[in-house]
Amino acid sequence: MTLWRLLRRMFIRLRGAFAPTPPLPPPAANPLRPGHPPNTTVNAGQRVAWRRSSVARARVRGRGGQVGSGGQGTIHEIPGRPDAVMKRFSAPIPGAVSGFRQVMVRGDSVRNAIGTTRVQLCWPEEVEASGSELRGYVMPRIQSEFYFDVKGRARERSLDWAVSVQKAFVIPFSVTGQDRLELVRLISRWLKSMHDHNLVYGDLSWKNVAFSVSPEIRVSIFDFDSTRLIGAPSFTGHGALHTIDWTDPAAVDGPPTLDSDRYRFAALAFRLLVSKDLRASIDPETVPRSLPGLHDTDVQRLTRLWRRACGPSGTRPTLVEWCSALDVPVN
Repeated sequence: MTLWRLLRRMFIRLRGAFAPTPPLPPPAANPLRPGHPPNTTVNAGQRVAWRRSSVARARVRGRGGQVGSGGQGTIHEIPGRPDAVMKRFSAPIPGAVSGFRQVMVRGDSVRNAIGTTRVQLCWPEEVEASGSELRGYVMPRIQSEFYFDVKGRARERSLDWAVSVQKAFVIPFSVTGQDRLELVRLISRWLKSMHDHNLVYGDLSWKNVAFSVSPEIRVSIFDFDSTRLIGAPSFTGHGALHTIDWTDPAAVDGPPTLDSDRYRFAALAFRLLVSKDLRASIDPETVPRSLPGLHDTDVQRLTRLWRRACGPSGTRPTLVEWCSALDVPVN
């Protein structure tokens, strides 16, 4: 190679090394920056605001660890809000915001009608949406008193723990017959308030209610995904959720109704007060003459209500009747 060619090759290499760096491509569009439509948030005060909420940021940036699952989605923490969690649907629900909002804005009225602080409702408080598409909602976090410790891990004290069943470990609390009666009374009081405000709960079962035992019996109720206004379709657009062993044998296909709520409550009361069995069917003939905390005449009234609860749809006792027989104050 001649000296001239060697010098020429070195010059080309040096020119490439000192050439200006081409500009970087523009960053990808941020869906939350100004100029892009932020999420729609609807709160219990019926305000609709276009804003960049902390909930939306947590969703888009992947922040907020998953703490559980339930219904049709997952439950996530909300950064900066230790008293609340977010329910995120597995798939957005088209056209559901309006129907869900009709349920959500009735939360305060139901709470006030219950008339006791011994019932905590994890009622939806904010909706995360894009237009009319429902993506999730914010609700209060279940309070710590509704958990108990099992080998160093917090475990939710769901309602099935009120029924004595054999476990692989020692249960660090006990539930008496009087305690179970108080649980039934609190649940009847809450469900009556729902029905008084033209709301069907839709999925009463062991896992949708938690309870505390100290310093007093209290309940926490959650998973309102099946809740709807009487006569309105489910906001999810899906049929009724049928938790195993809770299906009304006389129900027809369709959304939850007052009648299906009444049947499920009758089954819950029977299993807690009479059978102490998680899957028992209502059998009025097995009701004893006396039950803890109740007068014999009240037990007779309850037996008649359970007998009617086994009848055809449309004939089941109302929650007003149950509250009266259980000696629950009603407004």
